[in-house]
Amino acid sequence: MEPIEYARLIRRRWRILAACCLVSAVVVWVLTPSSPAKTAPQFVGEHTLIRDGETAATPAALATVALFVRTGEVPARVAKRIGFDRDPQLLARSVEAEPDEQIGTLTIKATAGGRQAASDLANAFAEETLAVLGEKAQATLDKVNTDLTARVTRRRATIDDLERQSAAARAAGRSPELIDAQRDAELRLYGTDLELQQKQADVPPPTSGFTTLEASTPELANPRSAGLGVPAGRPGRTAAAALLGLMLGAVVALVVERVDPRITLRAGAERAFKLPVIAEVPFSRGRRFDVLTATNPSSAVAEAYRAVRSALLLIPGNVLGRLGDVPAEPAAPTTSVVAVPSILGTGGNGHHAMQSNAVGRRGPGEPQVVLVTSAAPAEGKTATAANLAASFAETGRSVLVLSCDFRRPSIHEHLGVRQAWGLTDVLQGGRDAPKLADVVKDSIIPGVRIATNGSPLDSYGEVAARGRGLVGEARALADIVVIDTAPILVAHEATELIPAADTVIVVCRSGQTSKEDAGRTREMLTRLRASVAGVVLVGAPESDTGYSTYYYENQSRQDRRSVGAWLLGRRPPPPPPPVETRPDDVLPKPDRKRAVT
Repeated sequence: MEPIEYARLIRRRWRILAACCLVSAVVVWVLTPSSPAKTAPQFVGEHTLIRDGETAATPAALATVALFVRTGEVPARVAKRIGFDRDPQLLARSVEAEPDEQIGTLTIKATAGGRQAASDLANAFAEETLAVLGEKAQATLDKVNTDLTARVTRRRATIDDLERQSAAARAAGRSPELIDAQRDAELRLYGTDLELQQKQADVPPPTSGFTTLEASTPELANPRSAGLGVPAGRPGRTAAAALLGLMLGAVVALVVERVDPRITLRAGAERAFKLPVIAEVPFSRGRRFDVLTATNPSSAVAEAYRAVRSALLLIPGNVLGRLGDVPAEPAAPTTSVVAVPSILGTGGNGHHAMQSNAVGRRGPGEPQVVLVTSAAPAEGKTATAANLAASFAETGRSVLVLSCDFRRPSIHEHLGVRQAWGLTDVLQGGRDAPKLADVVKDSIIPGVRIATNGSPLDSYGEVAARGRGLVGEARALADIVVIDTAPILVAHEATELIPAADTVIVVCRSGQTSKEDAGRTREMLTRLRASVAGVVLVGAPESDTGYSTYYYENQSRQDRRSVGAWLLGRRPPPPPPPVETRPDDVLPKPDRKRAVT
C-alpha cells in the first residue's frame, strides 16, 4: 500500500482508532491511583579509573576490568563493606562500568537514593576493584618467585649429586668426563636462575595497573534522568496509554481492512467485479426518495451521475464472455414516428405524433436502453436509475423509465408517481390489456416519464420472460430507456432483460457489497455475454481531491456566510428541517410538474 492509502485507511477506520485510544485511556485512568506513592529521587555517582603509566606491569584489558566490577569478588566485598545483607548481585545491578579504550579510562557509575550514598557506592566499587586487581597481581608475582626458588633448589641438589658421582668414578678408575659435562651444564643453568632470582628481588611491589583519575564526591553526584520510563502520575500514564491505544488501533484497522469481505474503495470494486468504476457517488444525507440531480443540480452527487451519463455516451461497453471482453459494437441509429402522451397537455385525443429523435439527440453508437442492476438489495440501484434518468433529461433527451423490479418497486416514489396500471398489466396480455404507451406517465422531473410496476401478481416468472419484447416497444417511445430491475443475485428479472439492453450498469454500495457477491455478479454477466459499461460505486469515501471536495468546500463557505448573516440579523433564520412524507404521497416541489395519477 502507498502512504496515501494508509492515510485513507485511517480516515475510513477512525472509529476503531478512537475506540482503542479511549478504552486504553479509561482503563489506565481507573487502575492508576489518584495519589501514587512518591519515590525518592535517585542520584548517580561517578568514579573514573585510568591506566597507570608508571608501573612496569601490563594492566588488564578494560573489558576484563569492567567485568570484574559487576561480577565475582568485587560485589561481594562491597556488600560486606557497606553492610548489604542481601544478594551482592542485586547491589551490582545499580552499578555500570563504561570503558573507553582510546583514552584508557574506566568510569564506574553507581545509582543510589542520595548524593552521599551514590558517591560512597561508586568509590567503594572502584576501591575494591583496585584492591582485587592488586591482589591478583601480587598473587601472580608470588607464584613466579616460588617457582623460581624451587627451581634453584632443585638445580643445587642436582649439581651436588653429579659431583658425588664424579668423585666415585675417579676412585673406581673410570673416566668422569661425561658426568663432569652434565655438572657444568647444570652449573650454567643454576647461575642463570640465581640471576633471575636476584632481579625478582629488586622488582617493586606489584600494583593493579590502574589508578584513580577522579573520585566521586557528593557535590558531583547528578540526579538520574527518568528517560522514557512509565510516568508515575495518573495524567501522564493516561496520556501514554492513549498513545499506545492509538498505535494498537492503527494495527487493528489494518488487520480489519485486510480481512473485511466488503468493498470500500474504487480499487477494491474494480478488482472484485473486474470491471472499471465509471463514477464514485459520495454519501448523501438527503431525503430518501430525493433525486439530487434534479433537486440539487450543483451537488457532488449530481456531478457523479453526470459522469455516469458521459461514460455511457462516450465509452463503449465491454461485452463479457468474449475473448478479452471486447467493446460492444455500436448500435445502428433508428428513426420512427409514434404516438405518445403529451407532457404539455391534452389535445384532440390526448396524444400527438412525435418523432423519436434518435439521430438528432442520440449520436451514432450511443446506447438507447440502459439497464441498472446490483448484486444484492439496498445498494442504491433504484436511486442510481432515477438520477441517471434525470441527468439524461438535462441534455434535452426524452427519457422513459421502466420499473421492472416487480417484487419491491420503488422508483415511482423517486419520480413522484403513484402506482396505477403498469408493466404487469401490459405483460399479462388479454383482450382488455393496455399497451405500453397507455401506462406511461409523466414524472415530476421534466423530460422523464415512467411506466410503473403495475398490479401485484402471485408469480412473476412468465411476466418477466415477456419483458424483452416490451423493451423493443419502449425504444420507439423515447430517446433513452432506463430499466430499473431487481438485484441480479436475488431475482431473475435482470437475467431476463439483460439480453434486450444495449448496456448494463452495475451498482455497488461502499461498505456493504461483498467481494463474493461481486465475483458472482461478474460470473453471471459473463454467462449472459452482457455489454457492461462499468460499476457505479455508491457511498464512496470522500477523497482529498476531485469535484466532491470542490463542491463541499464551496457549500461549507456558503453555510458559514449564511449562519453569520443570520446571527447578525441580516437575513431570516434557516427554515425547519423537511417533514418526511408517506411513501404513497406525491412529493410536489416548486418548479416541478405534479405527478400524474
